Amino acid sequence: MSDKKLLNRRQFLQRAALLGAATVGAGTILAGCEPADPQVDDQADPAEGPEGAAPDDFSCDDQEALAGLSDDEITRRENHEYTDQTETPDQTCDNCLHWEEPTAGENCGGCAVLPGPFHPDGWCNLWAPAA
Repeated sequence: MSDKKLLNRRQFLQRAALLGAATVGAGTILAGCEPADPQVDDQADPAEGPEGAAPDDFSCDDQEALAGLSDDEITRRENHEYTDQTETPDQTCDNCLHWEEPTAGENCGGCAVLPGPFHPDGWCNLWAPAA
């Protein structure tokens, strides 16, 4: 006979649960670790946006920014009352759960729920606090 010890169903499920919890825990810890961005200029003014533009000097809701969106996608943004400048200072796109960081060299970020570009200081009625 073999000396191998087989797992019963309960032991298997316990070990699978532990492995899953460890994976989620490791992912949570690693999510807090952001790699250094080699393209960040240490001399840049943190109050300025990419390429030296002040955050208020651009729009993510004008005709040029929305050029790639369909009429239905633009209507969805309008239905959710999107605006480039929030009227509630503690509720901005860049502190929303759905916020997606802008790509390098871009001013406007994205949204996990709505299509198109979004201003970091913007707001819509889908705003939810980031975790």
